[in-house]
Amino acid sequence: MDREWVRLTKKAKQLAGTPVDHPEVEALMEQYMNATLTFVGPDTMQMLGRLEQVEEMVREAETCNWMPSPFTKEEEQWLHQAMEHYMVKKGLIE
Repeated sequence: MDREWVRLTKKAKQLAGTPVDHPEVEALMEQYMNATLTFVGPDTMQMLGRLEQVEEMVREAETCNWMPSPFTKEEEQWLHQAMEHYMVKKGLIE
């Protein structure tokens, strides 16, 4: 899982700033989602998809100092937009 996280992080940093509807970005979000599902399980992901306060939970997690983000603020913003686009396109959120 650690290697997969590093690989996905490097790819996200390379693609940061690319339009979120670009096929490479969408493929990366698919890979990220699959890796997350493998790690936390589909039940947890479904629960998170139904929560209305997901963005607030993400903001709270970002302020946590236990694991610094490998992304700049701009990269994080792009990554959130890319994931939101992916989740809307797949019907996971509205």
